[in-house]
Amino acid sequence: MYLRRIMLNNIRDFSDFEVNFENPDDKSARLWTLLVGGNGVGKTTLLRAVALGFASEADANAMIASPLARMINDQNRPASIHLEISEKRDDKNFEILETIIDWVDDHEAVRTIRKLPSWASKAFVAGYGVARIRTGRDSVRPRRLIDSAETLFFYDSLLTPVELTMRRLQDFVGTEKYDLAMRNLIEALDLPPHTEISFPAGGGVEIRSGPDRAPHRLEHWADGYRLNFTWIADFFGAAMAADALTRDGTLRGLLLLDEIEQHTHPNIQDTLVIELKKLWPELQVIATTHSPLVVLGTDPSELVVLKRDHLGKVNAELGPSSFVGFTAEDILTDKAIFDTDARSVSDKAMLDQYKKLTERDDDDLQPDERKELAQLSSRLRGLTGRSTPDGQEASHRAVDEDEANLVNDLKALREKYGL
Repeated sequence: MYLRRIMLNNIRDFSDFEVNFENPDDKSARLWTLLVGGNGVGKTTLLRAVALGFASEADANAMIASPLARMINDQNRPASIHLEISEKRDDKNFEILETIIDWVDDHEAVRTIRKLPSWASKAFVAGYGVARIRTGRDSVRPRRLIDSAETLFFYDSLLTPVELTMRRLQDFVGTEKYDLAMRNLIEALDLPPHTEISFPAGGGVEIRSGPDRAPHRLEHWADGYRLNFTWIADFFGAAMAADALTRDGTLRGLLLLDEIEQHTHPNIQDTLVIELKKLWPELQVIATTHSPLVVLGTDPSELVVLKRDHLGKVNAELGPSSFVGFTAEDILTDKAIFDTDARSVSDKAMLDQYKKLTERDDDDLQPDERKELAQLSSRLRGLTGRSTPDGQEASHRAVDEDEANLVNDLKALREKYGL
């Protein structure tokens, strides 16, 4: 099953929103989509909307009861979630999942409109919110979507204990496939290549890595490794419970992942998506990120930028067509992506003060202000790598224009030589 398109109406700031999840060249289902945008543009809301769109009516009403999951913008009219899905990646005919959210007696109520073939009703969807850290779930009952996407809606939710899931995974797929999955997982977490994960007879999980090969229990592991390993193990467990994991190790379905870079060091963020693609080569993933390094490690065609227009409406926009020659700072400052000033607080304060002084007539400047302007001009030559104009001419130019020239020079070279 593959998600091909979502349309939202009256869902928070998505007053009339549409985005597709297809490759631009052949219109097949896109396996990876990375959502970026400032705080408050609805990245998490979009993930929750997808989960609600796939959920049964009972599960959706339980999920939307979370105080975090308020969805309707205008309570005087219904909100809607429209999903288009296909059984295969290259299908041209889609099935429709329609979910309506009404405001009824001071709360939101979900009703679903669908008549689906068996393949669609058995679709595996899982979601993980930013609080995917605690274990202790009772794993006796079969997993439903409300279980596999619970941390998207309830931040105090529990994940399945790692030992239980990994032992079941090893038994289910067999030693060879399990070992391959573990090797890919070790690479994704940037662990030493000969790291071993085992389950001693007395219980628990042990990790052996480093030159001494001494065993370390999972609970003593560094948080960055332990917490990511925990949610990934839970995801494998959810897939097994939903019959989405085959005995040859293939996992198919849809993963919704909020802040994919969480608990990862910057030195592995640019390869994080690449390594997870190796771990789950046939899985469809929609993830959010605030990390320019994660963006730098993806294909530009997989990037969807959420931006608010002058009326407050959120729209989906495309980023650059290529990341060739880009650095993490380019991603951070690019107006089509993060549009963030990468300079230090002290440098920005210096530039602001320089701009204030140069915008005034020279005759109005006091001696101490002239001295300050000269000092700032000298310091800014080192900051920008250019000479700043002196005297009256300097008073009519802002330093941010000089900074922009540096960026434009580099981009002009890229365009000239097709970089």
